[in-house]
Amino acid sequence: MIRLRIQELTFAYDDSQAVLQGISLEVAPGEMVALLGPNGSGKTTLLKIVLGLLRPHGGQVWLDGQPPDSLSRRRIAQQVAVVPQHFHMPFAFTVQEVVMLGRTPHVTQFMGGESPADRKAVRQALEFTSLTPLASRSFHELSGGERQKVMLALALAQEPRLLLLDEPVAHLDIRHQVETMELVGRLNHEQGLTMIAAMHDLNLAAQYCNRLVMLSHGRIVADGSPSQVLTVENIQRVYGADVCIVPHPAHGTPVILPKFEHKISPQTKPRVRS
Repeated sequence: MIRLRIQELTFAYDDSQAVLQGISLEVAPGEMVALLGPNGSGKTTLLKIVLGLLRPHGGQVWLDGQPPDSLSRRRIAQQVAVVPQHFHMPFAFTVQEVVMLGRTPHVTQFMGGESPADRKAVRQALEFTSLTPLASRSFHELSGGERQKVMLALALAQEPRLLLLDEPVAHLDIRHQVETMELVGRLNHEQGLTMIAAMHDLNLAAQYCNRLVMLSHGRIVADGSPSQVLTVENIQRVYGADVCIVPHPAHGTPVILPKFEHKISPQTKPRVRS
């Protein structure tokens, strides 16, 4: 497991206004954290800095006491995996071949092909994500939900200590949203994998993550449990939305419901086109 520490982080693209301003955050080994906030709040930028793709203008990031910019790309990839919001595969790879890409950081030029450890890691990743029956299928033939499972399997085959997820359930139907988050939760609980997920769905974040960090205009405005962060005041302040919050009937976590100014009367019958 890995410990992430961020102190007084600032970042801006070109000469534009700062995207991140004074971000300080510590993620303990085994935590499952959701980054919340509207578009442009800095969630994805923060993930890219942790991954070492962007260099902060101020402040510092430490992965187990080491700044990412002091590590090679290969060394970072051996510790940190990412499930991106969009993944484009230009080749007609099978599911198994795509998942095998996760082994790239562990391969050296002297190995000359896949090792038994590589094949074992891929096999276990396919089994964990229930993708073994689809191993020989073309990645391009899969549904959106199945492709997201492949991305999780690829990250799992990488054998990381920290997993970053950028909108892991975007564009998925409710069934595949739940399946994806259940898989992510199992990785956290069964393997102790530290996770940080940028998420738009507040309700899913509340159900699956025990810690939420809410961003607004590049700053942290709330950090704590779902019930501490997801308040009517915080959501109004950050999202400008009027909501009501009720406890989940099964386990009491907050469920956010929008307040509608207009609703269809129960006596109004829908018009049916002939």
